This record gives sequence, C-alpha cells and structure tokens, in this order.
Amino acid sequence: MRLCAASWRSPGFVSRTHTVVSISVQRNVRPGRLVTRAVQTVQVDISQEIKDIEAVAVRLAREAGALILAKSGRATQVDRKASRSDLVTEVDKACEHLIQSEVKAVFPQHHWLGEETFTEAQLDRLGDGPKGADYTWLVDPIDGTLNFIGGLPFASVSIAVARGSTLQVGVVYNPFIDELFTARKGEGAYLNGESISALPRETELEDAIVTLGFNSKPERRKLMLQEISKVGPHCRAIRALGSAALHISYIAAGRVGCFFEHGLKPWDIAAAWLILEEAGGYVTQMNGEPLPLVGGSILATNGGKVHERMIEILN
Repeated sequence: MRLCAASWRSPGFVSRTHTVVSISVQRNVRPGRLVTRAVQTVQVDISQEIKDIEAVAVRLAREAGALILAKSGRATQVDRKASRSDLVTEVDKACEHLIQSEVKAVFPQHHWLGEETFTEAQLDRLGDGPKGADYTWLVDPIDGTLNFIGGLPFASVSIAVARGSTLQVGVVYNPFIDELFTARKGEGAYLNGESISALPRETELEDAIVTLGFNSKPERRKLMLQEISKVGPHCRAIRALGSAALHISYIAAGRVGCFFEHGLKPWDIAAAWLILEEAGGYVTQMNGEPLPLVGGSILATNGGKVHERMIEILN
C-alpha cells in the first residue's frame, strides 16, 4: 500500500491548502495480475478561496485609498481621455498599478480588467461570458476622479472579482470617511463589518431619494437630463454626487432608494452591484431587462415598488 499527500500554499497574503490523497492496492492473482486502485481527491474549499480573495481586495482597497486621501485636490498630472470631462491623473494610474501588480503576484492565473489599462480584447472576453472557474478582477482605482481632482471628498476604490460570469466579491472603499462596503456572493452585505440592507421593497418612489450620474459624453448627458425631468416630479429628492460605486452602495445601506445612469462600464458598477444584491436590492437595465456584466444603462434600486415605478416612468 502506498499513501501519498501533497499540499501547497499560495504566495504572499493568502494561505490555502489543497490535499490529494491516493491509495493504491496491488495483488498478484494467477494466471495474471490484478491491480486495484482507489483514488480520493479533496478539492479546494471554494468558500475559503473566496474569503482569501476578499481579504486581498480589502487590503488593496485600503492601500489605494491611502494614496487617494494623501493626494486629493493635489494631482500634478491631469490628462484628457475621451473628452475634457473624462480625465485621468497620475494617482489613478498609481492606484491601478498598485492593485494590479499585487493581484498578479498573489493570483497569477487570474484575469484582469481595470479602467486605466483595459484592452478591447479584455472587454470582449467579459462580454462573451468567461467560462468555468476562471477569476476576473474588475477594478476602478478611483471612481469619482473629477471629485478627486477638485478636492471633493466623494470618491472610492471599487474592486470586484467574478468567477466565470458570476460576481463573487465586491469591495467599495471611501477613504475620506473610512467607509468600507463589502460582500461575498450569498453571504450578505456589510459596511465596516456590520450587516446592511436596502430600504423595504414596499417603499414608494415618492418616499425615496433618487441618485444619478452624468456620462462624459454630451449626448448621454442630454439623455439623462430628459430622464431626470420625467423622474423628478415623482421622488423625494434628487442627488448627483459623482461616484456610481458609492451611489449604489448607498442604496445597499438604505440611505437612498435608486441610482440610474447611461453608458457605465463594468469597473464602474460590478463591486457595488454585488453589494446591493446581497443587501436585498435589484439591478437591471433601465428597460427592466437583465444587465450584462459588461455594463450599459443601469437601474439600481432597493427593488419592489421603486424599481417597478422607475421602469414605468423611464419607458
């Protein structure tokens, strides 16, 4: 009889154990030889794996948040991307580099999709629906760059991790007030470790604060102005604070009832999307159809009456 066992530990911050036990029994039986083999495999504990991934995401969100806090209103290199209102700073790039380099070191097999380094091939892969057990990190190093440039204390680090095409981990961190929103698939949503939940589904739109965002493209801004003119008369109040991730996380915490915006990317919404759903909320396209992981026009609410009414008004 032979008994063999192998174990490994991942590098850096994470520790995991994967054990494979193989038992072989051999007997000689005339006129030939009979070999009996029994193999038992203990698979990686996926729930522990997800916890380990979340721990890394939380650590990196806090480290990037410290850079944001130190440099808010003091960025020295501000460059245009697609338009004069679509900007990137050296701090955006530094935060993304920090997160990406550590993810590559700790999880070299994981895929990456970050706002400042994405490629069309990466977006296409996400749109095709990643298969099997592949992990993909979806990262916005500073969600709310314009606020950050102006020194307004409303910006966040947004980190999501999907397994295949299913979101598994969501982390949104606002360093200005040290608020950390987290969620793991099927395990609820939390703010600084305390469980949170969205407003009751019976809440009426008239009793809810509606938040929205304005895309950097002028045509989408015009469209949002048309949309808010429809919604405005029917809600308690309207806010546009400049960070989709925080807006959606605030729905999860029961602070507001709704967020909507045209033309969002996966890194804008993925982390907060999971946080909201784990808090009892609901996310779709504005027409009520399922929202693809690649993003688009989002309607995020506490669910129930608010969601139904918003779809009715917007369509």
